[in-house]
Amino acid sequence: MYWKTDTIEIPNWNRASLLERLAPFEPESQEPLSEDMVAYCRFYGLDLWVEHPEVSYRQGYVMADRHQVMVHYFCLPAQKKPKGTVFILHGYFDHVGLYSQLIDRCLGAGFDVLAYDQPGHGLSSGTPAAIGSFLEYQAVLTDVMANVRDRLRAPWYAVGQSTGGAILIDYLLTNHHTRETSDFRRVVLLAPLVRPAGWLGAKILHSLARPFISRWRRAFGANSGNSRFLKFLR
Repeated sequence: MYWKTDTIEIPNWNRASLLERLAPFEPESQEPLSEDMVAYCRFYGLDLWVEHPEVSYRQGYVMADRHQVMVHYFCLPAQKKPKGTVFILHGYFDHVGLYSQLIDRCLGAGFDVLAYDQPGHGLSSGTPAAIGSFLEYQAVLTDVMANVRDRLRAPWYAVGQSTGGAILIDYLLTNHHTRETSDFRRVVLLAPLVRPAGWLGAKILHSLARPFISRWRRAFGANSGNSRFLKFLR
């Protein structure tokens, strides 16, 4: 993976060119990847077909709640008898490129994987790290699911980290889903965001600063034991 080296690689793809060549997501597409997309996947460790030659990788965009949402799909061959498809929902400030290890583990456990960049994150459209309403995240999930229904292997599972976990909670509760009615057989929540640390103080500070500050500098915490990954993230 990208953080195995002591040096930080410089991205060698052109974002504008990469986005221009994106096509609608088709799970069965045989179109070769562009050089920019190959470089993008290599930089973030998403080129998992290197370690798993039997894995097919497809990517493209889905129109979901007025957003052009970037989708990554990793598919095992039928002879491996895949156990179903895992949907991965990333956290705030993140994107699919930071979840290559989780995707790798899912593939190793015998699951196909579908992951997408939330609006304003990664290669999806939208104002960076901004959203008009949290309901938009849920609407995007619903539209992505509708777009791939009957096109991906069942049963479906879902893993959500931080904001991704909150999206899944919101989706399940809003639609009154139970284990019997949900599209997901199982849901895994990794540190789901219900309220951040220091919620009350942050709420007061936000109210006071809102008329004067439109952007807030991001702070990085030591939230991993992998120092090379933390360096890469910064």
